Amino acid sequence: MVETADDDVLLKMGIETRDEPYNRLMDSLRDTCLRSADPILLGGDSGTGKTRLARRIYDLKKRRGILSGPFVEVDCAILHEGAISDGDFCRALQEADQGMLFLDDIDSLETYAQRILLRVLETGRFRQTGYGPEINSAFHLVCASGKSLGELVSWGQFTASLFSQISLWTFTLQPLKERPLDIPPNIQYELGEYKKKTGLPVEFSRDALELYLDFAQSPGSPWKGNFRTLGQSIKRMCFNANGEEITPGIVRDETARLNAYWDNVAADDEDNFSTRRASVDTSPAYLPEKVEKVLMDCDEFDCAQVQAVVEVCRESESLADAGRKLFAKSRKKRVSHNDSDRLKKYLARFGLDWEGVREEP
Repeated sequence: MVETADDDVLLKMGIETRDEPYNRLMDSLRDTCLRSADPILLGGDSGTGKTRLARRIYDLKKRRGILSGPFVEVDCAILHEGAISDGDFCRALQEADQGMLFLDDIDSLETYAQRILLRVLETGRFRQTGYGPEINSAFHLVCASGKSLGELVSWGQFTASLFSQISLWTFTLQPLKERPLDIPPNIQYELGEYKKKTGLPVEFSRDALELYLDFAQSPGSPWKGNFRTLGQSIKRMCFNANGEEITPGIVRDETARLNAYWDNVAADDEDNFSTRRASVDTSPAYLPEKVEKVLMDCDEFDCAQVQAVVEVCRESESLADAGRKLFAKSRKKRVSHNDSDRLKKYLARFGLDWEGVREEP
């Protein structure tokens, strides 16, 4: 019984979640992780925590002695954009032997890679270039997708046999707006994370907490973000509290900022690059130190552009996802759509890279 409780704590990062459907989902996921070696498919909107959950699934299996090999992650959207090669994909399959392979954005996986993956799932073997000696690899597979793979199969954009292989165990994570009871424990988790990183035990005043919860939880709430948005929101308020309590005034400023941002930026709006600029937060709590240094040395024109690009990068799931948003207009006029490479080169002009702009400040 104790071991089961410890498993639950690990899967839920110690957050005492209150949403019953979510808790049942986690119970089912825990049992599946411990009793089945079949692939697991994680669904849900961007920001619902699929990537972090995949890592916790690995940690659980590793702790229980089910796996002995490494955790290997492949961003299929970057593979789709050509930022990594077919050789890189095959090396990932080989490196994951006796461990776990996590395929993020599997809906973007190229057709050739789908065929290779299907073969290794069916036989435990694959050929790196389609010929030559076979390579053995046995791993547990976790996939994540923000799209309906079933619909992609019906449109001929995803292999039906592979979908059948990876969808035996499917778990869909609900967005935060559908789990209002879990907002308070997630707030406490984020306050704890801020204390770990800064040493500052910031808390809400009673009135401030009521005001923020009313904004995020009440019927008809304007809340549109997911868990990533909540974490950023709490971090900003903690910073603005400067080691003191978070006050109602700080909460009002933050909710006004969130409302303005959501009013100006639609999730799938191709014009979101220009509308983001008005809501970019440049406080030291929000930007990594290396980005701050770049902004201090930039001309005003470059500074505004770099700020907007960093904002998009920090809110995107992958380099390819950010590139698609930033180059949404011009990509329609090009034959090649290697937006990942364009974004990498832009960041490199200022001595930045993908990992650097996404570092926690």
